[in-house]
Parts: sequence; C-alpha cells; structure tokens
Amino acid sequence: MRRVGLDRALMRIKGSTVILGICGGFQALGKVLSDPYGLEAGVPGNYHGLGLINVNTVYGVDKVVSLSRAIGLRDGIEGVEIRGGYEIHRGVPQYVDEKPLIMIKERNGKPTEQADGGVFRERDLVIGGVTLHDSLGDPNFRNFVLNMAREVAGLPRRDLRGLSSIELLLRQIDNFSSIIKNVLDIDFMISDG
Repeated sequence: MRRVGLDRALMRIKGSTVILGICGGFQALGKVLSDPYGLEAGVPGNYHGLGLINVNTVYGVDKVVSLSRAIGLRDGIEGVEIRGGYEIHRGVPQYVDEKPLIMIKERNGKPTEQADGGVFRERDLVIGGVTLHDSLGDPNFRNFVLNMAREVAGLPRRDLRGLSSIELLLRQIDNFSSIIKNVLDIDFMISDG
C-alpha cells in the first residue's frame, strides 16, 4: 500500500467519505500487524498499519476458511444477524481502546465466539472494517454501511432492516421509474410525430 501510494490517497480522502476495509483491508487500517511466524510477510516481525483504527492484528499458524454468521454488537446494529459472509485469514484482531463491531458466532455451522470489526467515528471521519468477505451482500450490514455514508454526506438515515434483497431492488426500480416519469415526456417520445 505504501509503495504504490494508497496510504497517501486514503489520508487525502479521510473525512470526506466512509473508508471501509474488508479482511486484509480491515487489518491494514489498524495500528500493528504482528507476524511472529513470517507466514504473511515472509519474515517474522511487526509491521505498521495505517493507524486509522485502534486494532492490532496477530497472525497465527492456523488459517480460518469458513462460511460465517455474525451478530452486530454496537453502532445501531446490536443484535442484527449478518449472514452469508465468509472468512479466509490468519489474522486475529486485538482491540486497543476500541470495541468490536460484530461477534462471529458461527463458522462452517459450528458455534464460535470471535470479536471482529470496528468503527471509528470523529466528526465527519468514519472508518470501519470487518474480516467477513461478502458482508455487504447481507442487506442488514449493507444498510448499516450505507447509513454511515449517508451520515458523512449529511443525509438522514434510512431503516431498511427486514427488507429482502428483492424488496430493496423493487423499491429502487420504483424510485428510478418515478424519476424517469417526472423528467422525460414519455408520451412525446412514443408518439409518431
């Protein structure tokens, strides 16, 4: 990230939009990445993350590869189930003056308890992340992230919990068709002249 300037690009946009890291992106947003066995970096050691959230990551020998289910813990998603995510990682988050955003409750159908994710807020600055790949495929988590973006943009929150992906899609199609009807003269467009 530093070699290609992604760290500087993130610093330029922080505060103007939500920064969301998924899996390795979440880990990179933290303070320290500890790789005692050199499995990720090739050489054992501690590496500086971007320091945007108060989370450190420790890489273990065992790799988690799993379909996972989680429950929200804070920031308006308390008790909300997040389904359909998957994990592929060795890193385990360690929290420093930060509280996890979610609790992974199930991996490959087996119960577990693994704190995960985080959100840091300060005025217009909203930075967050989770280890769960495809977490944005879950309508509840997607709604949570979109509401963070709406917050940064100064827009009111929307409560879309409980709506299926199909219901959300149909709602968006209805909204789009209303805009088209109000902007275009459909009768003129289909008339013969």
